Amino acid sequence: NFSRLWLSYWWNALEWQQSVDNYGGIGRYNLKNAWINDQVLAHCERRGIFLQMETLVHASLKSDYGWPQHPYNVRNMGFLADWRDYWRHPRVLALSDNQLSYLVARYADSPAIHSWNVMSEPDILGRDRWPQAKAHILDRLRFLRAMDPYGHIIGNQLCMADRDPGFFREPDVQFVSANAYAGGIAGLAEDQIP
Repeated sequence: NFSRLWLSYWWNALEWQQSVDNYGGIGRYNLKNAWINDQVLAHCERRGIFLQMETLVHASLKSDYGWPQHPYNVRNMGFLADWRDYWRHPRVLALSDNQLSYLVARYADSPAIHSWNVMSEPDILGRDRWPQAKAHILDRLRFLRAMDPYGHIIGNQLCMADRDPGFFREPDVQFVSANAYAGGIAGLAEDQIP
């Protein structure tokens, strides 16, 4: 009775490029998608399902996937020339905090919310940027902790936990979530995966 809910731009995220279905562009939230998330949470409440709310999907920053369409990309009238600048740009920080505030205000009182997760798999967006990504995520986790009046658990999922096992020992990471890919990708042998 537990699941992770990605706020993905291809289905239910709040912010994306204005030219896409019901999105309003930078800093303007897609209320149709907010309504979709309302329905998902209401369904989970009725069924006794708990959700880890994941506020950002890593694919949105991948140069070969979501970045070409990302609203922050200068090619789309955004303000970032390169996705690698995402982690420390002051406007990103402000927009991120605004969106997290909105999510907490809208969803934190739901009994279906188990925990908050800032971003899926940030560790695979480039090892050279991991220290900046890690600092960004830890800052956002502290922000979430301060904002959430219900004190939900906070954490962040990693793709490959063996890249930085110390991440899960950070005091702001209260919940461990990582992928378990076979073939040694995450340090696991084939026989360790059911």
